Amino acid sequence: MTKKENIKRKKDPYSGLALAFTFLIIALILFFIPDYFKYILASRIIMYGFTFIGIIGLSIEIDRDKKSGTSDLGLGVSFALIWAIFYYYFPIWWVNIITFFILFFSIFGISRGLIRIFITVRKNKISIRNNLGIKLIGQIFGIVLVIFQILEILNVF
Repeated sequence: MTKKENIKRKKDPYSGLALAFTFLIIALILFFIPDYFKYILASRIIMYGFTFIGIIGLSIEIDRDKKSGTSDLGLGVSFALIWAIFYYYFPIWWVNIITFFILFFSIFGISRGLIRIFITVRKNKISIRNNLGIKLIGQIFGIVLVIFQILEILNVF
């Protein structure tokens, strides 16, 4: 990255967050309107892809300057989404053995991220007015979206 690109990146840190939120909002729209593309399968594939990209992007953008643990949490939740998709659509024993490692890393990422977020919040006494507090609310929004998608995959509602 050149020096000019780096300066431009520091001046406009909100583009990455806006792009991540765009992916998540489009995924949320496709979640509530599954026949948007006429075929539910096409909408679901696009919805899962956008959710995956949105969560990873949001996690990276939030954790860019501070090591608060949101990137670990976001990657863990994304891996959990991948595991749930495989578990639901391919309920075969050997697929479960292979995807068990994905489940392991997802739980590890979620645990590590939550621990780092908890330590950051306790250490800095983060409030809603703080910039990181607002970003954490955005991360929680992404996690809630993934939970809804996992529940939909498992036919809970």
